[in-house]
Formats: sequence, C-alpha cells, structure tokens
Amino acid sequence: MTVFFLILFLVLLLAPRCSAWATTPHSPMAPPSSVKLHDIKDVIALPVPVPWWYWFAGILVVLFGLVLTIWLLKRRKKVVPQLSAGEQALAALDSVRSLMSPDQSRSFAVKVAEILRTYIEQQFHLFRPNLTTREFLQSLTRHAHDTDSGLFGYDGLLKDWLNHCDMVKFARYTLTKDEMEQMLVQVRQFVEATGKEDLPQNGEQNNGGQEQ
Repeated sequence: MTVFFLILFLVLLLAPRCSAWATTPHSPMAPPSSVKLHDIKDVIALPVPVPWWYWFAGILVVLFGLVLTIWLLKRRKKVVPQLSAGEQALAALDSVRSLMSPDQSRSFAVKVAEILRTYIEQQFHLFRPNLTTREFLQSLTRHAHDTDSGLFGYDGLLKDWLNHCDMVKFARYTLTKDEMEQMLVQVRQFVEATGKEDLPQNGEQNNGGQEQ
C-alpha cells in the first residue's frame, strides 16, 4: 500500500513538467560540423535521342551530293575528238617503220596490208569479213575502174600491193628496205589522197551494185 502511494506521488509530481516539455517547441537537431549541406539543384534534363530517320536522311543527302559532284565533273571533261580513218591509218603507218628490215619483211607486209584494209573498210564502208586480204584487195581493183567510186584511179597501187603480198606470203620473197620504203610511201599517198574525201556512200553503192 505504501508503494502504491509512493508511485502516485511521483506521478503527480512529474506530470506538470512532462506536460510543459511536450508543449514547448524544439529546434531541429543540428548536423555534425563535418557534414556540408548543399542547395538543391534543378532537375537535370536527360538528352533526347536522335530519331533513326535523321541519320538515314543525312546519309541520303551525302550520297546524293557525291553522285551530283561526280556527274558534274564528268560533264566538264572535254570530249576527246575521235580520229578519222585517215588519221588512224597514218599513225599506224608511222609505227610500222620499226619493222623495216629484210628479216621482218613478212611481218611488215602483213601489218601494212592490215592497215590498208582497215582504212578502206572504214573510209568507204566496204566490209568484207569473209574474204582474205588478198581476195579483199582483188575486189577493190574492180571498184577502182568505176569513175564514181572513191577508189577510182588507184588500181595500179592496189595491183602492186597484191604482187608484193603474194611474193612475200607465198613465194617467201624478202623485201629490201628500199622496196618497203616505196610500199610505205605509196600506201601513205593513197591514204592522204582519199582520207579527206567524203565518199563512203558512193563506195558502198558501187560495191553493192557490182557484187550483185
């Protein structure tokens, strides 16, 4: 009983103090002196990813610019003038001079025959792919008697050329350097004389008429 009254006395004694402490405002607890507080920063904006079609469009623009540049550069290039049949033949005849030696007379004759045949085919449109060079030159001698043909008056040159080809190819005749020089001069004169004439249609017509 005594203990009960003692506890009741202590409660009555401490009750006013606890009530006063509970109603009194308290200051917030101060942080330790070693901790530094910083102001709150604004929200950091995250980078927005670039859409994939931006990259695709950029690549297309670069490729288009590259193609356009190449096209413009090609258009600016000067067109190289194409050599005429006569100019090509004369240039080829100049290169044949390296074969002007007796031990190369057959190679010389074959090369000059090839140049002459190519020139006549291009200049006069007389294409005979199935004929040998000898047969081709023989057919030209017939056209050389036609006054309307661009080959008129050159039958002598063609006959001489046929004789040289026959001797070199079939009789194993060895041309001297003077004969090769004469042959080269004759063919060159023929090309120079007929190279500027615009007679491919006449030659073609005469060729077609006589071959029928």
